[in-house]
Amino acid sequence: MSANSRRERFGVGPIGVGATIIIWGLFYRVEALLSVPRMSVAPFLRLLLLIIFLVDAVYLVGGGIATLRKYGWGKKLITTGPFMFVRHPLYSALIFSATGALALGFYSWALLVSAIPLSFFWSWLVTFEERRMHRRFGKKYEQYCSVTGQFFPSLKNLEDKFSANAD
Repeated sequence: MSANSRRERFGVGPIGVGATIIIWGLFYRVEALLSVPRMSVAPFLRLLLLIIFLVDAVYLVGGGIATLRKYGWGKKLITTGPFMFVRHPLYSALIFSATGALALGFYSWALLVSAIPLSFFWSWLVTFEERRMHRRFGKKYEQYCSVTGQFFPSLKNLEDKFSANAD
């Protein structure tokens, strides 16, 4: 696989994953240095939240990869599966599901809070991919961006999808 082909397939993912791990480590270390009290979560609620994060991650990552394989990675604008709700489902799973699961696993408030700077970091990072998508798909991509969120579903889009299904 050529460098261009790898870049097309993986985008900013490898850089972002590495930086995300570093950010998690920094937040966790700062929490330890500041002696922040550990997160206290009832066992049932902790288990429920872990299940929710796991289901979300499986849908976003598994569904995202399956959809990309089905329609040809980068060959057409994909707006089905998890891409119906968010433009970057794999990154979204990392930012929210993985961060949430890690925070619960380590009982760490700092890891939970790290989702905020991670959201800003990834939002900046994906601008490179989004520019490429805009060049490739033009107005069609602009329209898609107007109804989907980068990492979190657009509330208007969710409302439209659910009201259309109710009719």
